[in-house]
Amino acid sequence: MVRSATMKQVGRGPAFFCIAAGVLMFVSWTVLLATGQVPGIRENALSFAFHWTAEFLTAIALVIAGVAILKGAAFYRRLYYFATGLLVIAAAGAILYYILVEFQILAVLMLSVIVGCAKVLAWRSREGVSDLLFFVLGVVLYGELNVLGHLFQSHDTAAVPYLLIMTAVTLPFTVYAFRRPL
Repeated sequence: MVRSATMKQVGRGPAFFCIAAGVLMFVSWTVLLATGQVPGIRENALSFAFHWTAEFLTAIALVIAGVAILKGAAFYRRLYYFATGLLVIAAAGAILYYILVEFQILAVLMLSVIVGCAKVLAWRSREGVSDLLFFVLGVVLYGELNVLGHLFQSHDTAAVPYLLIMTAVTLPFTVYAFRRPL
């Protein structure tokens, strides 16, 4: 990838942040599941399946983005902003959960720090509309996966087709955007 002299580089700090956040997502879900702290798994298995798909996609994208930044891979910038979008919406959802459902102020504070760090690090190295697009694609895809899970779980047949159409547009557009940078 040919980089212009004016292109802002994503540094090692965001790379290590991505790797740490991705690994911590895996660890936190493993601990929550192993200690039985995830209520309603059996009753909401389909919803959880979609949620965990979004969560593990986020964790994997973060780790790969961090490694790609460190190695200077041609796609690192796109993946970094995509993974950051996934992380911000995941953490924002967790903050709402720990405020509205299971009030835990320490969890809210820690997740708020994660969101703040992710946003500050991404803002410092942003280049333009392309970075914002990948960030938004991450947010949208994470949201679509979670809402689809809830809709399937609740048998909401009226809304499912619309969200399936949206996801059928989002996924190929995301793949296209990664292959042909905008």
